[in-house]
Amino acid sequence: EMKAMAPKAAALRESLARLMDEDSASFDGVSAAMKLPKATDAEKATRTASLQKALLAASEVPLETMRACLEVLALARFAAEKGNVNAVSDAAVSALQARAGLEGAGWNVRINAGAIKDPVSAARLRQEAERLCAEARALETEVLAKASARLGA
Repeated sequence: EMKAMAPKAAALRESLARLMDEDSASFDGVSAAMKLPKATDAEKATRTASLQKALLAASEVPLETMRACLEVLALARFAAEKGNVNAVSDAAVSALQARAGLEGAGWNVRINAGAIKDPVSAARLRQEAERLCAEARALETEVLAKASARLGA
């Protein structure tokens, strides 16, 4: 069963690496929008629209990162339940790292959502990030409990 999970884990690793690059690119988009001229009303409007679009994109990428980290947590739970008892600490550590990555991405969502002027979009982004954080915290707790139980601790 563990060998069957390896392709999923490899795909998640690739997705997370891609998301790192996408996150960097989305930040570049925000930076570029902030550098647009704002001397005239037309320039201000163009800059504002560009910045809002870039902030939305810069929020969606970390949300996708959060979802991928949640999948890593699910794999860690499986490994804590079914994996070799001598590697149960690896499952626990991967859960800790996945949750840390998820929480870090959540902070990116929060900071970007705070600058989004559309209150509906901002609230949607914040709520999704909070939901994913809560789910991750619960899953991490479950993984650590299963790992401890397998070790008899």
